[in-house]
Amino acid sequence: MEQTYLEDPRRCTFGSGQCNNISVEGFTKCEQHYSSERKSKEAKDLKNYRLTRWRGRVSGKSNSEAIKSLTEEIGILRMLMEERLEQCHDETDLIYASQDLADLTLKIEKLVTSCHKLESQMGHHLDKTTVLQFAATVIDIIGQEIDDIEIIDSIAERITKALQ
Repeated sequence: MEQTYLEDPRRCTFGSGQCNNISVEGFTKCEQHYSSERKSKEAKDLKNYRLTRWRGRVSGKSNSEAIKSLTEEIGILRMLMEERLEQCHDETDLIYASQDLADLTLKIEKLVTSCHKLESQMGHHLDKTTVLQFAATVIDIIGQEIDDIEIIDSIAERITKALQ
């Protein structure tokens, strides 16, 4: 490496300016310091790549309304449970599969509970009072269109029975 005087504008600017080597053409650091900085940057870029390599796929899915539901995941776990049960041909197979089946059962239960909480927080569940109020509104609307009291009563009874 070629050394230069302290006043040389081509001087390496590494650190506090202690290096007297000439910088690589087009850069502000000499070959030695440029190399170590480049390796550091490459390591950082590689780390960023590892951290961000899935970002595109994740961000595309995380904002979707369908992703905010766990029903498909519940279906997948239930399919796995069914497949595992299909592999059992007798009681011995069932005993051997019991740990897997118990694990799947717990996972399904946990996911169903999480799904219910999530849907409740998002307002996807109606409480009983709201449903009954809606049914009364529907019956009132029907009553405004139909004059026969017996038919209205029959419809109201069927709606109430369906809600129970």
